[in-house]
Parts: sequence; C-alpha cells; structure tokens
Amino acid sequence: MLGRASDRWASVVFAVVLHALVAFVLIWGWSHTTDYQISKPIRQITATLVETPQPQAAPERAVQPRPQPTRPPARQESRPEPSAVTPSVIETPTEQSEAPPVQEQPRTQPEPARRQPIVDELSFDSLLEQEDEVRQADNETAVEMSQIQVMDAKFQAQVGAKWSRPPSARNGMEVLVRIQFLPNGEVLSVTVSQSSGDSAFDRSAVSAIERGAPYRFLMDYGAPFFNKNYRNKLALFRPEDLK
Repeated sequence: MLGRASDRWASVVFAVVLHALVAFVLIWGWSHTTDYQISKPIRQITATLVETPQPQAAPERAVQPRPQPTRPPARQESRPEPSAVTPSVIETPTEQSEAPPVQEQPRTQPEPARRQPIVDELSFDSLLEQEDEVRQADNETAVEMSQIQVMDAKFQAQVGAKWSRPPSARNGMEVLVRIQFLPNGEVLSVTVSQSSGDSAFDRSAVSAIERGAPYRFLMDYGAPFFNKNYRNKLALFRPEDLK
C-alpha cells in the first residue's frame, strides 16, 4: 500500500515536471522568435503614384470613299436654243379664241313670255270653277242626304204601321228586301234579296210593304230624286226594329 502511494506521487511529480518543461520550451521559443523579428531591419517602403499607361488607340483608318459606279455620260440631245424673249403685254384672249367644245343640252322650246299671263289666268279661272263645282256638289250631296233621311223616316213609319212580327221571330234575324216603286208611289214588286232563315219572318216583311202602299211622298222631291234613290230600294227588317 505504501508502494502504491509512492508510485502515485512519482507520477504526479513527473507530470508536473513535464508540464513545466513544456511551458518553458514554449515561453523560450516565443521570446526568441520575437527578438529575432525585432532585430531584422525594417524595410522602408516609399509610396509613389505611378500613372498607368493608357493603351494607345489604334490610328483611325481613313475611310476610303466607295467608288461611285461610273455611268456612261448622258447623251446630250441637241435642243434648239431658246430664242430671246422680248417683254411684251399679254393680251387676254378674246371671244374669238377657240373654247373647249361644250356638249349641248337638248333645248326645250319655252313658251313666249307674253302668253304666260294668259295661261296662268286660264289655269286660275279653271281652278276657281273646279272649286265651285266641288262646293256645289258637296252642297247638293248634303241636301240630298237630308232629303233621303226624311224619306226613309216616312217609309219606315208607314211600313211599321202595317208590320206584324210572327211568333218565330227572334232577335238577330235580318231579312233584306228589294222593292220596285212606281212614280205614283205604288209598289211594282217585292222580292227577298237575303233571307233571314225563317220563312214566316220573311213573309211578314213582304206583306208589310205591300199593305203599306201607296207611298205618295216619294215624288215630293221630283222625278230625278225619285229615279236616283227610290226607283229600286233595299229595305232591311229586324225584329228589334218593331216597337
């Protein structure tokens, strides 16, 4: 046991000595290196500015003009030399100078001016006459329509007094009857132009016209009026017209 302790102390001493030796070597080497570096003379460096030589530009080459293509000399035409011009007054061309041909338009023969007022006067007079005729015709038509209304009212009243509606008559029925009158108001003929579809209703209308004759008032406005409006007359019968 004592031997182990001595061995441990020997190891410790040896380690201490070894570390001291390593430290000494390091310290000595560092101091030696420092002295050696200091002992070397310091080289003096002088800084100077040196211009960097610029590369010399290559001499420019003279641009040789391209040779123009040679053209054969233009052929000089022999032209007559202009004659000497003498100042002079330029006259305006007169009507005798030739003008460009103008295409002639077809000419219309105008009527003589002296006859125009006569034509206008005649046209105006004819217009006045036409207006008078139209106005007169309108007046005559209005009068005639008024006379027809008076005649129709008398005819309906006289026929209605003789018309008896049959039991088969219904609203909506219509019978159209054609009548031929004589100038004295007598009935020449009565025919059914359009039937109502009910024969009894048709016969009642024909019978009413025949029993209502004569119609003396038809000549109240003269023969021309009668021939135009009542020589041949159409009469329409409806059941609802009978009151």
